[in-house]
Amino acid sequence: MTTGDNRTTALSVAAKLENDEVEAAVTPQAKVALIANLRREGRRRERCAGVTLLGGALEGLVKARSLSRAVMRNIRQNLFFAFVYNVVGVPIAAGILYPTCGWLLSPSLAAAAMALSSVSVVGNALRLRGLHL
Repeated sequence: MTTGDNRTTALSVAAKLENDEVEAAVTPQAKVALIANLRREGRRRERCAGVTLLGGALEGLVKARSLSRAVMRNIRQNLFFAFVYNVVGVPIAAGILYPTCGWLLSPSLAAAAMALSSVSVVGNALRLRGLHL
């Protein structure tokens, strides 16, 4: 484990992670040099932090968690939109309603519906920009 934190904190965290290799109080430049040395030795770092805090503000973890929940909710909504479009739109475009109702969807309307589906998914994703963390 390589961290910019002090040695006491680093050893405490490393003990919880059952990690016996600890480099503490390391500057960003020293981290780059350490990684370069490890690569020259043929070693690889296989684990990395899921979240990196800059500046030590712990409320960054709360913001990261809120953002990840909002992104996952948005992904589920977008998948739902795409699923509904495909369940409803594709059979209609294929002419499933023609024998019973005489309805056919022209190729231009099907293309417009597909474009609107994409626009709705993108528009929904853009709502994340307005998220207050």
